[in-house]
Amino acid sequence: MKTLLTAALVLASACSTADPTTADKTAAATVDASQQLMRPVQDAANKTLQEIKANDARRRAELKAKQDADREAKAKKIYRWKDKDGTPHISDQAPPAGTPNVTVTLRP
Repeated sequence: MKTLLTAALVLASACSTADPTTADKTAAATVDASQQLMRPVQDAANKTLQEIKANDARRRAELKAKQDADREAKAKKIYRWKDKDGTPHISDQAPPAGTPNVTVTLRP
């Protein structure tokens, strides 16, 4: 990298005494060389930025899932069902095992 920059600087200084067209071409060559040197750095920076965004999105999704699970665990459950005689029941206690058509409502 240093060699390329040094060569570009020597060429630029040599052309500074030459006609303006040569100096313009040299300046353009120096800019091209600089862009070529910067491309790997820019690519690495872009890749890192994409990784950060992906990790951030993943962390946000994990946090939301944890918050939802915590909210559900803390919520009071209200059970509604009908027993075998058809009598409706509403309770904070779970119905007997095997009871069909149980509705569970979560209350904050």
